[in-house]
Amino acid sequence: DNTDETVNVDKQITLDVTDPAKIGKTGMVCFTGGYLSSRMVGEEILLTCNWQQYVNAVNFDDPATFIPQYGTLDSMKLVEGENIVCPEELSNLRYTVIAKVDSKTLEVKDTAALLSYSQELYVSRDTIFATHAFTNRTELEENIFQTVSMTEITGISYAGEKLEILGSVQVEGRVKDQYSMDQYNGVLRVAATTTKQTQQHYVSGRPSGPMTDWLQTLGRKTNCSLYCIDLNSWQVAASVENFAPEGDEVTSARFDGDTAYICTAEVIVLTDPVYFFDLSDLTNITYKETGNIDGFSTSLINMGNGYLLGIGRENWSTFKVEIYKETETGVEGVCKYTLNNTGYSEEYKSYYIDRENQIIGIGLCFWGGEEYPGFWYVLLHFDGSAFRELAVIPMDDSGTLIQEMRGVVIDGWLYVLANDFHIQKVW
Repeated sequence: DNTDETVNVDKQITLDVTDPAKIGKTGMVCFTGGYLSSRMVGEEILLTCNWQQYVNAVNFDDPATFIPQYGTLDSMKLVEGENIVCPEELSNLRYTVIAKVDSKTLEVKDTAALLSYSQELYVSRDTIFATHAFTNRTELEENIFQTVSMTEITGISYAGEKLEILGSVQVEGRVKDQYSMDQYNGVLRVAATTTKQTQQHYVSGRPSGPMTDWLQTLGRKTNCSLYCIDLNSWQVAASVENFAPEGDEVTSARFDGDTAYICTAEVIVLTDPVYFFDLSDLTNITYKETGNIDGFSTSLINMGNGYLLGIGRENWSTFKVEIYKETETGVEGVCKYTLNNTGYSEEYKSYYIDRENQIIGIGLCFWGGEEYPGFWYVLLHFDGSAFRELAVIPMDDSGTLIQEMRGVVIDGWLYVLANDFHIQKVW
């Protein structure tokens, strides 16, 4: 709830629902900004919020104008300075705020704030990892510069009573999302898209007008790299750099124990190799690939039984779900399901994944054709060789967002919730 008229805050409220006829509020805690996500860890809530500040609103005589706050409406506290992570180069004035909150009393046990970091966090069993994207710029000759995309990764432990900032490391490239990172046996594995550009700086002006300066890009190269970071030293222990064809970028990644799957694509020509990495020996990382498959996957999901599920596009207008299987010589496609003129949810949490029965559910939006107009929910079954439609359910399209559709199968019945609600027997 962030509708308070006097203070721009997000209010987290607990309710006692023991008696449905007498539901009552039992607690409330407030944070400046807006809610991002939360999860239960034992008896505590890990809560993340977002607070955006603007230059013209900052008054350095008043810390409340540039430091996030938490507490109650009549007693807001500043996040302590020692718990604020501020990189050397800022790309914005947005904070990502992390809080440990007692789930019963809503007492805030500790907070941390990351300035100019991504709002999307990777949370392992004991550590929160956040990313800050920036650019290194070096002058090659007069007015000619090379820019290199970089990412700073910071780890914050939530295992103890307090949040503890563990350390930071910088790697070349951009980290797409939380699924491009994974902590395993004291090592953080990271998939990143690297970009190097050569640019020329021009300055010009007219007698009757202001001076103008701009950058012209003379050349641009992208590729993909995998980094393994030792979390004891916060140093890169091993890496495989530029493993994809030039021009490719990371579109999705999935880590599973000692293995990693990374899908790359050159987004102009839409080719889709999936790389399988063996990370069991960091002194000898090996990998193999599928070769070029039409399209690319924005999500890679372990379906069990040696199968990998890719959800994405075959081309810019065609939705694709594809099953891959690891072989002795590579990772090859088994089968795919496609729909033309279709938008799909790229939000992993919106998918229904039943590994035991090899079932996938996803919200879709059809923008052309008469067969499937509007918004639909599709439930697919993989039988070991092909996909079969179990249900294709039309949804109310008034204000519907495909990433907010949710489906679940219980005792053979499919329940789908969006702006409306549907139940259908599927077996």
